[in-house]
Amino acid sequence: MNDATKALRLLLLKKLCGKERVLMALLEWVNGSPPSELERLGVTRHQIRGLRERLSQLVGGYRAAETIIRLYTPLILSLELKPIAIEKPGGLCRCLICGAEVNTFPEDHLLKSHRDVVTHFLRIVIRERRLRGRMCAPFEAEHMISGGDIHGQAEKNLFESSSR
Repeated sequence: MNDATKALRLLLLKKLCGKERVLMALLEWVNGSPPSELERLGVTRHQIRGLRERLSQLVGGYRAAETIIRLYTPLILSLELKPIAIEKPGGLCRCLICGAEVNTFPEDHLLKSHRDVVTHFLRIVIRERRLRGRMCAPFEAEHMISGGDIHGQAEKNLFESSSR
């Protein structure tokens, strides 16, 4: 799995854990809203900065992360996916698949215990993006998400042209 797909999976996990407000706040921040205004959504600026930083580390920079956020967050929010992990009073989360009560990050539980379910929903998101059309996505971003390796392809092209 390439880094862009891992970043997309991170966004999807937020939706599957019922944290749509975090995704909405992240999208608003990328679109220019200051972090202090996003606290009205019940999300702290530290959560948003941390998520954006994690995405940037995965894809190799803020611009690439912002592209993925702009392309995929509205799509993920629009899909009618019900949360798999539900937050309960007291800070615990309950997994609706196995019934486990998780007191840490529910995203980690889903990734470790139910990776196949997460992968299934990830494929749905990628397929839905393709069905809705590629006209909004730069070729590179779509190619990265679909499993291609842009840098590897560029290196291959470079080696082919230098061997001539």
